Amino acid sequence: MKWISRLGSVLLFVVFFTLAIKNTQEIELRFFLGEIHSPLVLLLLVFFVAGCALGLISMLPAFFRNKWEISQKNRRIAALEQENAAHESSRMTVETRENADVA
Repeated sequence: MKWISRLGSVLLFVVFFTLAIKNTQEIELRFFLGEIHSPLVLLLLVFFVAGCALGLISMLPAFFRNKWEISQKNRRIAALEQENAAHESSRMTVETRENADVA
């Protein structure tokens, strides 16, 4: 299985390396305030990285909300476990007293 992963990685590298070699021509990207002259492959890389960063930033609120909910639920579980332990110990005490009264 590990060799399949490595083979996939090598194939992706070859595809992206070929893309970089074939797209070295200079292009002009026009904005409202100006323009940029840069190789196509560099602009593709910049916009890919910017898209990944924006995607990660957009996931942050959900990540922290889920983390907060998990901590709340863990606290609730701990409280219920303590309550259950107290209930079990009091039940054992009552059973011990009933057994002592019967004997």
